Amino acid sequence: MLKIPSQYTVDPEREYLTETLQGIEDHLVCRMAEQTWKEFNEGLYIGKVPKGLLTFNCDSEITGLADLYFFKEKYKQDIYDLPAIDQQYDHDMELFCKFLWLFNEHRTKGFNNPIGVHLNPRSKQFVIHPGGCRNKVLKLFHKGPIYAIFFNTKGYQADWMNMLKPISIDDFREKHPCIIGWVPDHGTLIPHFLVQVEIIKHGIVKWHLKIQKRLENLRIATDMDMRWTNPWINNKKPNAIIKQKAEVPEVNEFKGLVHLISELDYEDEYWSIKCS
Repeated sequence: MLKIPSQYTVDPEREYLTETLQGIEDHLVCRMAEQTWKEFNEGLYIGKVPKGLLTFNCDSEITGLADLYFFKEKYKQDIYDLPAIDQQYDHDMELFCKFLWLFNEHRTKGFNNPIGVHLNPRSKQFVIHPGGCRNKVLKLFHKGPIYAIFFNTKGYQADWMNMLKPISIDDFREKHPCIIGWVPDHGTLIPHFLVQVEIIKHGIVKWHLKIQKRLENLRIATDMDMRWTNPWINNKKPNAIIKQKAEVPEVNEFKGLVHLISELDYEDEYWSIKCS
């Protein structure tokens, strides 16, 4: 029987591991996973997972995307002066643009590919990984169950899993061509699925340019003190009118910000944005 290499160990103080197996051919890792999963009655399931079960990023991780982009003035960055587009070259710029891209993808057509979820026995949480930006978009804007590929670590079973269907690695790959990162954790191999990686860079470039164009022409009429967009307050010939109803929580201001940048109206119990 194939064994997980001895250099991969679990630190019991860490809730979450991301280091993938390296230097082993993919078909051998798949065999290793199948053998390990059979021992623990583990496997993959696909379908809708109740949103309330999932653990999402905290609000400060979400609003931090805008902090980095605006406070470091990344909107002034010429994207064509940066290194090769297919490299992770500037996370401070990249992640806010990626969020805007995924927000609009989710708003207009939803996510076609399932989000990866597994049970973390140490924290007793249902963890989303990978998919950091999709995690944030789903937390703020998705209503109802979430389409997911779920790994039942340690053979976990529950009544809500009746909504899911078992699926093999090969069948999942056939329907959703992807790269799998195999993470040794919890005494097994946790699959982390990366789907349509090649289109991410194009979405980032597209939305960095759209943000720049929007900010070049943005004129906001408001008497509200805003965290990220005060430099664009201009009450003469405004093309966005913002009215405050109550003190706006930071995460709600972030939700309004992504609508404002996307030239969409927004309203909640704290404030309203009208884009002309």
